[in-house]
Formats: sequence, C-alpha cells, structure tokens
Amino acid sequence: MRDLIRGIQSLRKDSGFEVTDRINVKAEGPQEVRLAASSFIDYLCGETLTESFKWTDFTDIEDAGEISVGDFNVRIIIEKK
Repeated sequence: MRDLIRGIQSLRKDSGFEVTDRINVKAEGPQEVRLAASSFIDYLCGETLTESFKWTDFTDIEDAGEISVGDFNVRIIIEKK
C-alpha cells in the first residue's frame, strides 16, 4: 500500500498539483494489487486526497504514469478534481 501511495504522491508532484488539491484516480494493475488496495482504499484516498479511485483497463493511454508496487507495475492517471 505504501508503494501505491508514494507513487500517486509522486505523480501529483510531477503533474504540478498543489499539496491541497483533491484528485480523481484511475488505475490499471494486476488482481493482486487490486485486492490488496481494496482493503485499504479509505486510507489510500485519505493520504492522497483522492475523491474517486477507480480500477479500470486502459487501452494505450499515453499520459498514464507507471509506478512499481512491490513486484508489480500499476498504471495511473490522476486528474485534479
């Protein structure tokens, strides 16, 4: 979970968002990460100021950032709320 939070926070910073900006997150990743994240979704959203977190399947979206979560890669798109 910490890797996912750290990755989202890094993408926020790289996107130039303010520390207080609320965001929406779309993510694509393996089932193992999805299951682990579902147990801590409220914590993840609170730590990253995420209003909406949605798992989805991307089809070649270029502006998705990629982060490492343990042995897995997760693609993330964040948008300012």
